[in-house]
Amino acid sequence: MERPLTTAAPEVFNVTFRVLTLDQYATFKTWYETDLRFGVNRFIFRDPLVRRPVWFKMLGGDPPFQVSASGGKYVNLQARLMRLPGVPWFSDYIPSGVCRVPYFVADYAEGVYGIDGQTVAASALPTIAGTYWVQRTTTTSITEAQETLVATDIPATAPAGTTKILGFEI
Repeated sequence: MERPLTTAAPEVFNVTFRVLTLDQYATFKTWYETDLRFGVNRFIFRDPLVRRPVWFKMLGGDPPFQVSASGGKYVNLQARLMRLPGVPWFSDYIPSGVCRVPYFVADYAEGVYGIDGQTVAASALPTIAGTYWVQRTTTTSITEAQETLVATDIPATAPAGTTKILGFEI
């Protein structure tokens, strides 16, 4: 007997990832076993219908996903995913077409700040250090580059002309 994970009506999707290389399949298996802890943890995935990044969970089963050979060097992978209710606060900061969650958000224009999936006060931003793929938005341009940041490189207040700074783990 099972009980619902939520009071919202969950949506279930059957998804197929076609023509994965054997290396891509190995990466998936590692992600499933370590990051998802064999399907226990939730993850960000684009809703197949509206294309917005939302929380999903793999539905259990035996097996939890199915793999079929496709031409010897490739596989097709099928899984059942349940869309969880709600939209993560950082979904608007995930680049179009991918599911890459920002490690830090400094949206000075909107007053939204976060580190490692948690909203924080702007005063926490100067603690960020490490190597990231950084996207800086100013009033006139958007630049992206790999940067090695030291504490205080991401200030609590907007540098002149800067509206947003996002950082993604490499």
